[in-house]
Amino acid sequence: MALRSLGFFDVGNHDPLHTGDAEHLFAERLSKARACASDIGLPLFDVESNLQEWFPGVFARLHTLRNASAALLLAPLVRHYVYASAVPVWMTKLSPADSAYGDAVLLPLLSTEAMTFHSGTPSLDSIAKTRMISTYPPARRHLQVCLYEARNCSRCEKCLRRQLALDVAGGLQHFQKVFDLRQFFRARSWYIGYVLTYAAQNEPLRELATAMRAADYARYPEVTYRLRWWFHRLWRWLRRKCRRSVDRF
Repeated sequence: MALRSLGFFDVGNHDPLHTGDAEHLFAERLSKARACASDIGLPLFDVESNLQEWFPGVFARLHTLRNASAALLLAPLVRHYVYASAVPVWMTKLSPADSAYGDAVLLPLLSTEAMTFHSGTPSLDSIAKTRMISTYPPARRHLQVCLYEARNCSRCEKCLRRQLALDVAGGLQHFQKVFDLRQFFRARSWYIGYVLTYAAQNEPLRELATAMRAADYARYPEVTYRLRWWFHRLWRWLRRKCRRSVDRF
């Protein structure tokens, strides 16, 4: 199915620090989304809503339902809506923490006579998707993954995770326009330790750890990276105790 248009919504995902003010960050991100849509050559629909006022709390718990409600406003101009899946179909389950795990079930149930919802690339895990976008020129110019800023801060957990995945896939060097790679390489060793330490408890980190091992990515024994993570964690704790600033992570 070829894409004919793009969508960009404010449904509670542009206020990561829960300040009650999402307008500024949404406007900045929308400007970048429009630049990307223009580059690709597709029209962009945008929706700004007050859903966060009605459903406060962690965005991930209801993001599928929130985005689908905004997409339904576009019917019948848009007959089919492809929602970018975050979880492959074989991991489908009902999770109170993240609605992405239920996309394969939720999206068909949300379809109406006017609009049919589809899960995008449900057969690919996050590493396979990373490999796919690593060769896509518009992604190299416009990829935005940061939790906190309109431009990738390159230091938060989500930015570091995507940079590491791109590096494992062999494509990070092509993303200098969207990431500050110096930030990544400063954090690379301890962040690898973080991934290895918590891979058993977190599915995205488990996928990343598996991909690193399959690619023989790490040059040192795993215990070295784990120790670097714990030293970095101690360093962050000491800075907080001394009332010094630390990166949001």
